[in-house]
Amino acid sequence: SLQGILVHRDLKPLYANKALQDIFGYRSIEDIINIESIADLVDDEEKDAMLRLVQARSEGKETPAYSEFKGVRADGSTVWFESSARPIRWDGEMAIQATVMDTSERHRVVETQRRLVTAIDGVAEIVSIYDADDKLIYCNEMLRQIEHLILDTLQPGVTFEERIRAAVTKNKPIDAVGREDAWVEERLNRHRNPGQPFEITRQDGSTLLLREQKMADGSTISIGTDITQNRKMEEQIR
Repeated sequence: SLQGILVHRDLKPLYANKALQDIFGYRSIEDIINIESIADLVDDEEKDAMLRLVQARSEGKETPAYSEFKGVRADGSTVWFESSARPIRWDGEMAIQATVMDTSERHRVVETQRRLVTAIDGVAEIVSIYDADDKLIYCNEMLRQIEHLILDTLQPGVTFEERIRAAVTKNKPIDAVGREDAWVEERLNRHRNPGQPFEITRQDGSTLLLREQKMADGSTISIGTDITQNRKMEEQIR
């Protein structure tokens, strides 16, 4: 079984299956049965939360169907697990049966994504990612600063076309003035068929160098650089 099963009464283990043994890295099922309390399977910083949850369940209070905890394997290493519980009768008396799933890999993926987002938010480049349906998945803090006049179009699920149409109403590109619809169509075509990097100069005088790339799954990543100061320096030299 991929699901660990643990039966306990007053936190003292009564039964555990092989999957639970594997999740927590014990040498035998008997070793788990012999621990004093199931709280020993939970990291110290999470024990209070786990004990409050067990207490609430024993009092018949409404609790979440699933809860995730940072656990401790037999060798002291960390394991993340998700559990659900229900009351059962065991040897004629009430007990609790907990079903446990190892969520360590899922937790690692989520943590990696969190770190990646934090890193991208800290770079000077302008970054946005659109899915295969051209709906926004992610944009970083720099883009939110650059496009502060149309922040409502930088929410997940908003299409690239909706964002571009909003852009031509506020701080529009200079070459879109007087030909807004045509510019939108040109920009959409360039976005859907990425090629060489290109520049956009807006009415506020800022110039952005944009590079877009289509990914294998159909999504599109856009990376931009604010080159306004470079262009101003070039104008001064001229």
